Amino acid sequence: MRVIKRSGAEADFSREKIHKAITRANDEVKAENKKYAASDETIDLIATRLYERCRKRPRATPVEEIQDMIETELMKEGAYETAKRYIRYRCLSQNVFVPVLYSTGCVNCRTLKEELDSHDIQYEECKDVNRMLELGFDKVPMLEISKGVFLDYETSMNWVNGGYQK
Repeated sequence: MRVIKRSGAEADFSREKIHKAITRANDEVKAENKKYAASDETIDLIATRLYERCRKRPRATPVEEIQDMIETELMKEGAYETAKRYIRYRCLSQNVFVPVLYSTGCVNCRTLKEELDSHDIQYEECKDVNRMLELGFDKVPMLEISKGVFLDYETSMNWVNGGYQK
């Protein structure tokens, strides 16, 4: 089961990512007024429902379509405040540069990828060696954190862990 990212690249569908996205929005609601927050059971139910729906499809599902489904499911369950927070987050995140990890799958590439994942940092992965050569890379991994700002492995690890100074 595959997802089509905004970049056009395909990735494995992740029920956990759906669960995390809903939980982040719901945590904002909990912080303000717990009585309007969705229950953990509701979040699990929605994530499972979407997983099953997408699993039955004969094609990859665009991420925007999955996000639409999340909004609809939250509202069906009466989790209007969580839906509102999720929609706000979605709108803001679409206007933000998503870091790009240029990777060949080497040990350092895998380590940086694991570090990004462990910090829930959203990123796109580029494995196109020709693109890396066009950009003038002579080593990997490289992490593009904003348009035209590239970090080598050590600097990327510092950035991920909050120690990077521009």
